[in-house]
Amino acid sequence: MKSRFSSERGSVVVTAILLIAIMIAIGVAALAQVDTQTEQSRRERVHESSFNLGEAALTNQIYILGRKGTGTVSKPYPDVCPTAGNEFCPEPASLAVNYDQASQPDFDPGQTTWRTWVRDNASTSNPAVSDTFWDDALLTDRPRYDQNGDKLMWVRAQANVRGRERAMVGLIRIEPNPITFPGYAILAGKFQTTNNGNHSDAIVDTTGSLGVGVRCTGNIPSNNCIEYQPNKGQIQPNIVTTGQPYEPTISEGDLEALLDVARANGTYFTSCPPSLTGDVVAIDPGSGQECDYQGNSTYNSAANPGLLIIMSGSIEFRGGVNYYGLVYHPNLANETDFDLVKVHGNSQVIGGVIVDGEGGVSAGSSGKLNIKYSANAFNDINSFGTAGVVQNTWREIQPMDL
Repeated sequence: MKSRFSSERGSVVVTAILLIAIMIAIGVAALAQVDTQTEQSRRERVHESSFNLGEAALTNQIYILGRKGTGTVSKPYPDVCPTAGNEFCPEPASLAVNYDQASQPDFDPGQTTWRTWVRDNASTSNPAVSDTFWDDALLTDRPRYDQNGDKLMWVRAQANVRGRERAMVGLIRIEPNPITFPGYAILAGKFQTTNNGNHSDAIVDTTGSLGVGVRCTGNIPSNNCIEYQPNKGQIQPNIVTTGQPYEPTISEGDLEALLDVARANGTYFTSCPPSLTGDVVAIDPGSGQECDYQGNSTYNSAANPGLLIIMSGSIEFRGGVNYYGLVYHPNLANETDFDLVKVHGNSQVIGGVIVDGEGGVSAGSSGKLNIKYSANAFNDINSFGTAGVVQNTWREIQPMDL
């Protein structure tokens, strides 16, 4: 019995149990530490993903400002984007293509939301006083278009990725993109005065311009190129050139940019509109359709001329209509008619008329002055240009509850 009590054979088991317990405690602590680090890494990743999504939304909204302009009183930006079917909002699908959801699961559409807001930098009550600092309270009392006309707009963006929100804001400046048209009183494939236009009064006043230019070739006058009576003083000064290049007057990109201006301003029409007043008005009634304007209407003014783009069909001014600005027909269908643009009766275009391709211009049925060159109509034709953040105005702000 004494030998049993003095034996130490059971102490090994106790020691092993104690060592195992210590190792388990250390393992649990290490596992907890690793789990904490993993969670922190995930939170940091989601934090950055939220920032990236918000910045992408902001960048897309800035691009739209640069492409489509600052809105108008009749066609402002929506209260918040995305708004289905609104051309002033970034497309969710466009943002989605920037991310590979297979390798970037944070950007699963079911786990993300984003919003953008566009506001003027001055209040409706006092548009002369511009903001110098953003506050979210401005969302409620700033116009959703450039009311003060300084080409500066606030853009705010906010994104939520897996419950993590980030928000940012910047003051955006929109730079105009000047588009140059050659300074002709008339530039077309061909030009004619109609049968009754054999009067001694000037029909086309080319003073200060490059004159009348036609793309066809031949003697002046010629029955297949330019038909008028030089000895009647119908074009004064009588500056007429043939064989002008058949290249489009402006590039396809510049044309599309001008059409974007018309769309943004609500002045792009697929039928003949009742009014042609506007900085850029585009009409696209369809091939073979003619828009006829008569009476005593006046569109635009000498101080504020416009640009009228006829995308298809033809147009006629007659009666006492006065149009101040440049009339431009891109003639994308390459029509060859003499009368894609007609200016007859006592009507006048004070600016210029340009028709691309082989299409023509007709004027002079009553022997009155129908087309008078005005350099002012060519001097301030702009599409929307680049848009960028004004220095020192971008910053990250506190997200708000949505």
